Amino acid sequence: MRIKLLILSLVMALFLASCTQASDNTAETSTTEAEEEVLLTQGVYIGRIDPNFIEVETINGTIVFKLHMDEEAGYIDDLMSYTAVDIEYVINSENQNQIKKIVKADELEAPLGSEEIEVSGIITRFMDNQVIFVESDGTQDVFWIPVKLFTSTDKALEVGDQVTLKYYTDSYGRNMILFFQNSDQSEINQQYRTETGRYNGISNEGSLEIKITGVPDAMAIRQYIVDDDVIQAVNDLDLKIDDVVRIHYYINESGDNMLVDIEKM
Repeated sequence: MRIKLLILSLVMALFLASCTQASDNTAETSTTEAEEEVLLTQGVYIGRIDPNFIEVETINGTIVFKLHMDEEAGYIDDLMSYTAVDIEYVINSENQNQIKKIVKADELEAPLGSEEIEVSGIITRFMDNQVIFVESDGTQDVFWIPVKLFTSTDKALEVGDQVTLKYYTDSYGRNMILFFQNSDQSEINQQYRTETGRYNGISNEGSLEIKITGVPDAMAIRQYIVDDDVIQAVNDLDLKIDDVVRIHYYINESGDNMLVDIEKM
C-alpha cells in the first residue's frame, strides 16, 4: 500500500510541474508577441533630436522615434527635413517607439474633389526638396510643390516673392500646392521685422535659435544669423533656455534671417 501511495504522489508531482512549466511558457510567448507587434504610421520627418532620436509630425501630433544615426543610412540615404515618410515601428522594452522600417513616401496626386484652401504671403525660405516657407499674417507655414507642378511651369518661385497659393492637406499632413501665382520678384524688403518667442540657445553652426510664439513646436524653431554685437547682447541679458524674448531682424538677399537686436521680455 505504501508503495502504491508513493507512486501516486510522484505521478501527481510530475503532472503539477508540467502544468506550471506550460503556463510559464505560455506567458513568455504572449509577452514576446506583444513586444513584437508592428505598428504603422505616416507623417513628415522634421529632423534629428540627438544621435538616437528623430521627430516626425503626423496629423495627430508630433511623435519621437528611436533611430540611431548610424542606422539612418540603412533606411534612407538622403533623408531631408520635411520629407514625408511611412514608418513601421514597435514599442520596445523601454516604452520607446523603435523604428523597424522607414521609407520615403510616394508623391501623391491631388484627389478628385479635394478641398482647396487659398493663402497669400511672402516666401521666406526655399529648400532643395521643393519645400517653401510662406509668411502670412505673422505666421510662417510650410508648403510642398509637387514635382509635376514644379516641372510643368516656367514660373519661378523665389525668396521674397509675394504669392497666392491654392493647396490641400494630404494624409501625411503636407500642404500640397495645387496652383500658385506670384508677382514679379521685387527687391527683398530689409525693413526690420519683429517676433516674440522663447530663446533656444545658439546652434553648433553659430545661429541663434528662437521658438516662435503661435507656431506648432515641430515647426517653431527658427534660426537667425548673428554678429558679435548680438552675441554680446545675448551674454549681457544672461538668457536661459525658454526665456521669452522679442527680436528684430530682416531677411537678406539669400533668404537668411539676419538678427539685429534682441530683448528679454
